[in-house]
Amino acid sequence: MFPRFWKILFVICLASVSLADEFKTTNGKEYKNVTVSRQEPDGIVVTNAKAGLMVKLYFAELPKEVQERFGYKPDKAVAYQSAQQAASDQAQKDSSRQKSEVARQQTATVTGSRRRQRTEPWRRRQR
Repeated sequence: MFPRFWKILFVICLASVSLADEFKTTNGKEYKNVTVSRQEPDGIVVTNAKAGLMVKLYFAELPKEVQERFGYKPDKAVAYQSAQQAASDQAQKDSSRQKSEVARQQTATVTGSRRRQRTEPWRRRQR
């Protein structure tokens, strides 16, 4: 039982080492000992835990062989990027709307407290 555990552990370790890849972009940048952590329609996300690296490599920047290996389809990539951009724009609009609402509320609170101080001078004297 126990020797079998070590054999399985050894095989798992070898598999994790063999999963490390090397990628070279069309502009010459090299990524060595990286693992593909996620595949998206427009690219792959690679990581290197030792170097603390996490980068998205777009298929447009990778050689044809890599594009074919991961099943790159340009039309799906364009649709995915458009959807991502629309979601990002919507999130930015929501964030700016929320910030303006908070600023409006803060302004109303400040003006309300000043108005109260002017209309109720007796409260200041009691403090």
